[in-house]
Amino acid sequence: MIWMSLLTLASNSDTDEASTITGTVTCTGEVPKLKTVDNAGVRRDLLEVDLKTHGLRYAVVYLVGEFPESGDDPEEADPVLIDQVDETFVPHVIAIRDGRKVRFHNSDGGNHNVRSATLEERNEFNVTTAAGGEYTHTLHMSRKYSPVRIGCDIHPWMSAWIYVFDHPYFAVTDELGNFEISGVPPGDYTLIIRQPDAGFSEKRETTVKAGEELNVEIEFSTDDVRD
Repeated sequence: MIWMSLLTLASNSDTDEASTITGTVTCTGEVPKLKTVDNAGVRRDLLEVDLKTHGLRYAVVYLVGEFPESGDDPEEADPVLIDQVDETFVPHVIAIRDGRKVRFHNSDGGNHNVRSATLEERNEFNVTTAAGGEYTHTLHMSRKYSPVRIGCDIHPWMSAWIYVFDHPYFAVTDELGNFEISGVPPGDYTLIIRQPDAGFSEKRETTVKAGEELNVEIEFSTDDVRD
């Protein structure tokens, strides 16, 4: 069962600025293991869940709707780093603007590979990253915000996900499952929460009013992990 609380709104009469959406994503139940084993013969956890709070890390939270022009240029920003360290992509999930560069670095002592699986042709690449090497690629938005899946052919348990958006109203949950989306302009939106490894997905229609602060809590269950 997937449960999502009602979005709560707390009015702030002292300001007419755009809203901030905060919240927590949690996951209950026994965390499943990956199907593949690593070089040590270990099946790593499919999800990162805090044992005390059940906070779910690496869930992507974003808005869908009509937005004003942001005025910034993602192509001018520094590349976002995804490192290959201890035979893992770190961070495991990132969210970026359309046109932002991502730099893949290999901090391990052996060779790695970086291959993308994507619906957007411009996001396709397959490169080798030797020890200490790196590769940089500019990412673009796919249809329906479909993520780019990153893998390593040499180490099949390694994976990462990149979500690309045409607006700045998104966030990725931290190690306690918390997130914050700031500067949201007033309007009617769909709030979407996704965790790609488990196939979790939830959405809610909501209205953001000027000067209001929103808080949302989302709970998933490992019983709903999609194979």
